[in-house]
Amino acid sequence: FGPSAAQHIATQLSPQRTTCIRKTHPAPRLGDMAAESCFKPRTHLREVPLEPAEAALVVIDVQNFCCHPEGAEWRHIPRAELPAKEAYFWEEMPKAVSNIAALLKGFREKRIEVLYTTIESLTRDGRDRSLDYKISGFNVPRGSWDGKVLDEVAPLEDDKNNNNNKNNNNNNNNDDDDDDDDDDDD
Repeated sequence: FGPSAAQHIATQLSPQRTTCIRKTHPAPRLGDMAAESCFKPRTHLREVPLEPAEAALVVIDVQNFCCHPEGAEWRHIPRAELPAKEAYFWEEMPKAVSNIAALLKGFREKRIEVLYTTIESLTRDGRDRSLDYKISGFNVPRGSWDGKVLDEVAPLEDDKNNNNNKNNNNNNNNDDDDDDDDDDDD
């Protein structure tokens, strides 16, 4: 997919550009750690090949609810006022969607996994929402148009889709079944 910014930066750096500046005041020492500020870039450690079998593109919350002008997050604002109210968002959204479409094309051509996650309640009335979602005042009912990914970047039949009812994919959900405890006595 082309050279990364880190690769470009790495080619600009040389061992001669590594600098350390001694502090002018005494600092506490922790073990053998020197009491100095350092800049020793190790960008090469981040430059690892992409292994298709171990990689995935994750498309997060690119859905009608929050990314379409008729989505529930925007319905309370007259359509003519949207560009002025959130100018940067609506100016950049088409570019973001275009970039996501290009990434999807590239990943799919290389047969690399594509995953989607969207905000969507497990129930129509949203009773399963996290406390954060309830306080925030929104509900995306199961199966609703708002819960669907934008048409321009919609999942294909074999893509994985994780609809969630939490404030992020890592915590604060109401599902007691996905804890990582392996102390079940069954």
